Amino acid sequence: MSLVNGTYIGSDDWIPGSDYNTLETEWYKSAFDKKDTVIGNPYVDSATGNIIKGFKFTDWEEALAMCKEAAKIVPEMAYIGWDVAFSDKGPVFVEANEFPGHDIYQLPEHTPNKIGMMPKFSNI
Repeated sequence: MSLVNGTYIGSDDWIPGSDYNTLETEWYKSAFDKKDTVIGNPYVDSATGNIIKGFKFTDWEEALAMCKEAAKIVPEMAYIGWDVAFSDKGPVFVEANEFPGHDIYQLPEHTPNKIGMMPKFSNI
């Protein structure tokens, strides 16, 4: 993933060199000015050998603002992992995780009250 300042964010262990700038990649340039969600052409990642397909979501800034606003509702949670879906009506919350991570299940059973955190956000 690339932020608009050129910062690369990945879910793997690859760390780009200091000369790597996502703003100069073909996948970023081809998606940047388009108004719709863009699905990039698949390519083979040189570090992992995996086939990668890039996406650009037009509502990214709206989703980010939505998450920041919702985080203010439960200030006692210092860290929240938001699951957001991008629909034809804009971004929507799927859930909020108080113990986010890609390596664990985030189910209500993992919370002390066995209810989960979603009831606190249902009125947003």
